[in-house]
Amino acid sequence: MAGRFVHHPAGRSGLVACFLWFALGIWVPPQAYATADGPDFFRAQGAPEGPPLALRAKPGATVTLGHMPPDATCVRNMGCQGGLSLQDFTTLPEDEKLKRAAAHPRWCKVQYQGMTGWVEGRHLVEAPCPTQLTTLPAGKRLQTSARPLVVKDRIQGREGIDYRIRARAGQLLNVSLTATNRQTYFNLIPAGSEEAMFIGSTSGLKAQRMIPADGDYLVRVYLMRAAARRAESSRFSLQVSLSGTPLVPRAASADALVPGTPFHAKASIPCLIEVDAARTRCNAAVIRHSQDGSATLEVRWATGVRHVLFVQGKPTAWDSAQDGAFTHAGDRTILRLGTSETFEIPDALIRGG
Repeated sequence: MAGRFVHHPAGRSGLVACFLWFALGIWVPPQAYATADGPDFFRAQGAPEGPPLALRAKPGATVTLGHMPPDATCVRNMGCQGGLSLQDFTTLPEDEKLKRAAAHPRWCKVQYQGMTGWVEGRHLVEAPCPTQLTTLPAGKRLQTSARPLVVKDRIQGREGIDYRIRARAGQLLNVSLTATNRQTYFNLIPAGSEEAMFIGSTSGLKAQRMIPADGDYLVRVYLMRAAARRAESSRFSLQVSLSGTPLVPRAASADALVPGTPFHAKASIPCLIEVDAARTRCNAAVIRHSQDGSATLEVRWATGVRHVLFVQGKPTAWDSAQDGAFTHAGDRTILRLGTSETFEIPDALIRGG
């Protein structure tokens, strides 16, 4: 599958900074902080079951012009105001930044499905705006083979293309890109997420990633913002291949499933999701692939989900662009992804018993 969209590229490396700066009431675009006019689109970062977000008549007003879903997408940015200055953010101590951000919150004027109003910036995060999906021509479907599929296409301006790939846990996904415009990159994104597990603009034009969980993955080809806003075009060639033997779930007859789910076990585990946040608990579930400690772990919290592949008891792959490190202490593995995520995973959850 391929889909075209109107976008601004963003992934976790940018979203971490984006979230923190928005939470403190300051906006600096994640990919290139020198581009001070902000993203083209936001998404609301609330949980789907949460309360709707009010569109206010003006910043801080009680008058409501309408509402949008707590997880709304394609929210057009009409401009933001308030919050901390860049100098404040870089020079003030943390407690003073929090005080000033609370006293002068960041507000953004947005447009959503014909409605226009103001929303507090802490509810928003930069994200692309997908449009229609189209099917790749016959013969262009990706097969599990060391021989790459080659796709040639063209993008212009804010348009981008998503290529949907079905992959299994434990397989290796290889992607490489060549293009006529040097501002052309690709991201690798789990379908249904806007958080990239590979970001081309920071990591290059070649990716080799082990797949952490069964599912669809998107290879998103795009132009960087400056080139997109100049309506530049790019012809590109994308090479994609899948290799390796997938890890299949253990049969229910050998390892009983939690009723009504594909998981072999569920648990509540200690976790830390945001920088400087208090430690909390996340919901974890596991699909075991073998008795040697190979398993796919799914961790969920209020605003996100993470998948981690364990191979022989060790975290090996995850659907995040952040670098990871782990230690084993007693009867659990402590996994850290970047500076914002920490998970404490009991051995018994991964191995059973």
